[in-house]
Amino acid sequence: MSVSSLELQRARKAMEAFCTRRNSLATGLRMQLHCEQDRGHIVVMEIAGSGQAGAGAVPRPLLRITHSEGGWLLFWARNDGSWEPYPHLQWSDSIRGVIDELEQAPLHVHWD
Repeated sequence: MSVSSLELQRARKAMEAFCTRRNSLATGLRMQLHCEQDRGHIVVMEIAGSGQAGAGAVPRPLLRITHSEGGWLLFWARNDGSWEPYPHLQWSDSIRGVIDELEQAPLHVHWD
């Protein structure tokens, strides 16, 4: 069963708050996180932060969150553009569980 548009919107807003919080905590980061909705997915992207030659920079997808069978699935982007299941959390019954996992991601590899 697909996720309702209202639930997807709530999840996107929660992920936007996560991105905003990460961006504000990471002063001096070269890249900033940005969250957008792409059809039935939420995609977390990195974009050039302030002080970068970012006006023409192309955002790079990092994570994709999708809803399936009553839960949230998390994927990470490979360099070839394909998506792989996130090995530390492949399924969560809530978007909060996804955010909690991302807060504790090993070495914070996606945003450092």
